[in-house]
Amino acid sequence: MAGRPENGQNISLKKQVITAAPPSGQSKEDRRVIIRLSSDHEARKASPFQLRQKIQQLIPDKTLIADVWAVPSGVAILAPTSATAAALLQYKGAIENRFGNASVERQEAWTTIVVGPIPKKLRGIDGFHDPFDGLLQEELSPIRDLVPIRHVGWTRRSLNDEPFGNIRICVPEIKASKFPSRMRLFGEAVSIQRIRKRSQITTCDKCYGFHATRTCARTTKCKDCGTESHDGPCTKPAKCLNCRGPHSSVDLSCPARPRRKNGVLLRPTHNQLQQIRLAGQKQFAKAVSQSSLNSLSAPVANNRTDNDSTSN
Repeated sequence: MAGRPENGQNISLKKQVITAAPPSGQSKEDRRVIIRLSSDHEARKASPFQLRQKIQQLIPDKTLIADVWAVPSGVAILAPTSATAAALLQYKGAIENRFGNASVERQEAWTTIVVGPIPKKLRGIDGFHDPFDGLLQEELSPIRDLVPIRHVGWTRRSLNDEPFGNIRICVPEIKASKFPSRMRLFGEAVSIQRIRKRSQITTCDKCYGFHATRTCARTTKCKDCGTESHDGPCTKPAKCLNCRGPHSSVDLSCPARPRRKNGVLLRPTHNQLQQIRLAGQKQFAKAVSQSSLNSLSAPVANNRTDNDSTSN
């Protein structure tokens, strides 16, 4: 029987996570296998081609690998199909041993579902119990038959001393539609809310356009002045590569930057981008002209100050 804890009962949130083995189901759209590496791993210094050669030496069939590139978590291997990505996992041990201090796993998209509220302490016939001491697993067991559950834990807003809280449940995105729209936990009806994933704005590290770096064939540019990449601090006037205006290419207020509206990422149309760049060019020319005037007027002001000091 679920109920509120009696006065004086301390609520412990130490056990707040339930983890399970990764589900066997895999998104058909994702063909990536990830080699997870530490931040200081030696392999992070290698080029994509070197990484690809290194991995192909471990796999008899080189056609299983379509591409290899570095990612924040380590190295991504792209297989031609989802089936070949699964076949790559046969060489998981060989890859992990060759790289050292690494783990190999399939990449999969997840959906987060918030469920609650539920009591943080359950009053049963033999006293109070923590729901994460096996009771929550029992309650969710019917759902696990339909949807593999990867993670269950309290939401961040529930990590407090309140008697009730919400839990978040992570399930594979491809099977999230099978998660029930109504459910009861510990004898009480709970609300179910699916968290909408916000699409991220990707910025290229080479040309600072809004696309992935690994697919960019352009030369590396300076993010500040927009010219060819150079060593040392940039001393040239700031010019955005996207809108051509007088600011850095990574300025979040850039008018050419995609905007999010009602959860959807909107990019400027071709005509809109042309107008933005025309206006940016004018603003840049004006800023450079003003900067030149200021630099010319500075010596004149200094000379007047020197003359006044001499006459005194």
